Amino acid sequence: MTPEEFYKEIGADYQTALSRMMGNLELTPLYETCTRLSDATRGGKKDGDVQGLFLAVREAYRNVMENVKKLA
Repeated sequence: MTPEEFYKEIGADYQTALSRMMGNLELTPLYETCTRLSDATRGGKKDGDVQGLFLAVREAYRNVMENVKKLA
């Protein structure tokens, strides 16, 4: 798997990663999912489907890790 294929598999943009991070990881889908969970639980509140958001974070993380292994 190439780095470009990796980004496609995790739903991120390869060209954005290159321009923003000079070739380092760009994990926007995981970041955005974590942000939604963080926002829903900030300050001890529980807005929305916290359990569903947690599961979405877990799935986004799993997706990234499975594809990172393919880079090696």
